[in-house]
Amino acid sequence: MNKPAFNFRRFISCCEMVLFIMIIISGVALFIAPSTKIAVHEQWRFLQVSKFQWQALHTIASIIFLLFGLFHVYYNRKALKNYIVKKHLSLEFVGAVILGGVIAFTAFKNFYPVSKIMYLNWKFRHPAIANSHDRRGYNFMHRRF
Repeated sequence: MNKPAFNFRRFISCCEMVLFIMIIISGVALFIAPSTKIAVHEQWRFLQVSKFQWQALHTIASIIFLLFGLFHVYYNRKALKNYIVKKHLSLEFVGAVILGGVIAFTAFKNFYPVSKIMYLNWKFRHPAIANSHDRRGYNFMHRRF
């Protein structure tokens, strides 16, 4: 039996991997990027790419990642169904849902370590204020270190 020269399912998975790496790299670049006003004024660049270009890459790669993710779920629906339900909900699926809930709750309530990460992000975006003693631009009311 001859195998087809091009495996669409494998192609989708490889695209997902490449897009995921692109999203990670652009996400890190945007995390350390200063505010737009400072980035434009100072002509900020990371790896010779401007903040606007990183935003464009991050947005487009995320949208395409989502679309390829839908194809990925479609082509792997049998395996995914087995991961979620056999005779009852799998322990792994329940654990993943609980972990997702804890992450969302921690982010929404700005608990540690989210508060530290967001403060670090604020310091990258506002270096002039963050390096002085005047931090009025940062909302310390919701900070929980």
